[in-house]
Amino acid sequence: MNEIYTKESCLLSKWSISNIKHYCALLIFAFGILLNIPSFAQKASSIKGSVKDNKGAPMPGVGIKIKGTATGTVTNGEGQFTINAQGSAPVLVFTYIGYITQEVPLGNKAQVSVVLLEDQSSLDEVVVTGYGGVAKKRDLTGAISSVSSKDIEKRQPINLFDALQGQAAGVLIVNDGGGAPGATGSIQIRGASTLNGGNGPLYVVDGIINPDGANINPADIAGVEVLKDAASASIYGSRAANGVILITTKRGQEGKPMVNLTYNHVFGRLAHSIPVSNSAEVREFRNIQGRGTATDSINPSFNADNNLQDLLLGNLAQKKEVKLGVSGGQKGLTYYTSLNYLDDKSIILNSYAKRLQSRINVTYQVSDKLKYSNNISFAWEKGNTIPIGTTVGVLVDRPAYSLIYYPDGSLTSYIGSKRNPIASALFEKNLEEEYSGQFNNQLDYQFYKDLKFTTLFNAKLDNVQNTFFSPRFISANKDQNSGSNELTKNFSWEYQAF
Repeated sequence: MNEIYTKESCLLSKWSISNIKHYCALLIFAFGILLNIPSFAQKASSIKGSVKDNKGAPMPGVGIKIKGTATGTVTNGEGQFTINAQGSAPVLVFTYIGYITQEVPLGNKAQVSVVLLEDQSSLDEVVVTGYGGVAKKRDLTGAISSVSSKDIEKRQPINLFDALQGQAAGVLIVNDGGGAPGATGSIQIRGASTLNGGNGPLYVVDGIINPDGANINPADIAGVEVLKDAASASIYGSRAANGVILITTKRGQEGKPMVNLTYNHVFGRLAHSIPVSNSAEVREFRNIQGRGTATDSINPSFNADNNLQDLLLGNLAQKKEVKLGVSGGQKGLTYYTSLNYLDDKSIILNSYAKRLQSRINVTYQVSDKLKYSNNISFAWEKGNTIPIGTTVGVLVDRPAYSLIYYPDGSLTSYIGSKRNPIASALFEKNLEEEYSGQFNNQLDYQFYKDLKFTTLFNAKLDNVQNTFFSPRFISANKDQNSGSNELTKNFSWEYQAF
């Protein structure tokens, strides 16, 4: 029995040792797979993150690229991004014009937060110098002021003049419309000129000369360069006697489509009114002079008490603006399109302005040397202007006791040689409607590093129509059956080819 027991024990020991070896090998193999799972996931993982500036504001449009590869993306409107990182130890490179390039090793991180610092070496800043040329500020001898799209977006401007006001030293911007709905302005850089007979600068938008910058949507601007002295503006000849404003519009970037939507709604009222005499004060003054004013019911035109400032300027001004921008593209083909609508109503009765602007920019990189660019812009504007001199100026001139409405509800006209400003604002029309469109094609071929051939074709259409109507009811002429109706049209067509 002892011998049999001994043999069985030996067999059992041999079987157990063999199985234990197999089990140990399987455990070591499984443990090795578990250890390598993070490395496998790290080779192809989705990395998310955000980019901000040193003030904590999100930075849209920041270029992000995996070092040593062609994989890249850009941040969205909130400064966030997503990128597929490959490799055991990828490094992300963050670049943005005017900021220091930063490299961030990922390691095992699946989410990163980056803060970019401004590049203080402004002498190395690249600026546009004309006809598509660029140079560093340290290489220029002229005076140039630069305004970036980031500076413009902070102000939420309505037009180009609002965007540049206070942004460039030595540039005087005046609001010509006195705050009227849809009013633009004028820019004066170096004072009056005797060469071109005006004070306004030369506008160049994407290499195309334009008469003014009133139809430029500020949301479409990528950057503005103001050439202020003769040295920097000499490339344009005598047309640049009052300086040059170079405007570069936005272009799309490779990646997923980016949609930006902005809605602004501004309310306004008259801050304070001018003190004027009421009816009782006027009658007392007339009594002191010895020429009293009748107040009985048989003289209805002189027994009222009207605050003309509240009646004409008491409206709630509303300015509504909607901006939509869509950009994106793929390798070799990018696009940018925008739409801007403005509805501006004044505090003055029947005074308003409406504007619609649109732009499409397309860039196609045919090869390493050949590039085709195309941009189309369209603008429409319509508004009614109230004459300040004959309407607002009457507010303090027409006596408060003068009747505005007759007992039957109809508006009065002239009373005591003073016109009714409410009737003038409602019945007199000064409508101006303008259509403008521009189409530009550009072809660039890079022969050598320092030799590039550029040709472009540009066509522009402007159509301006002004309608003025003034009924005799609100004029000094007693002929009630006739009126004044004037229609003025201005149509122009031009094209440029280089």
